[in-house]
Amino acid sequence: MKRAALTWLAVGVAALIAAALAVSLWNGLWSFLPWSAESRAEREAVRADTAEAGESARRIESQGQAEQIQRVETTHRQVIEVIDATAPVIHETRSAPDAHEPLDPERRSRVRDHQQRMCELVPATCPAD
Repeated sequence: MKRAALTWLAVGVAALIAAALAVSLWNGLWSFLPWSAESRAEREAVRADTAEAGESARRIESQGQAEQIQRVETTHRQVIEVIDATAPVIHETRSAPDAHEPLDPERRSRVRDHQQRMCELVPATCPAD
């Protein structure tokens, strides 16, 4: 009789351990299901990461666009300055009575001054020194 009681006691303890193990693993057993708390939390984390990455991309794009606008405005200003500086000189040069004669020192000085101004406005157009 003692042996049977010990057997039932061992079975009971084993059942309690198995029940405790099953209860502790219960959430883990169902975590793969889409409606489980773990799956919802994982989806929310992915959604938050995606939103953060999207916001970062929009911020970088906005900065790049602002820089591009600044570069375009600078280039546009330079083009207008070059046209403003060049147009009168071109007209003066083409309409000068000595347009087809060799340059005198005064005219050569004006051309050199104009070229220097162009180099200041747009350094890429200057000849290499």
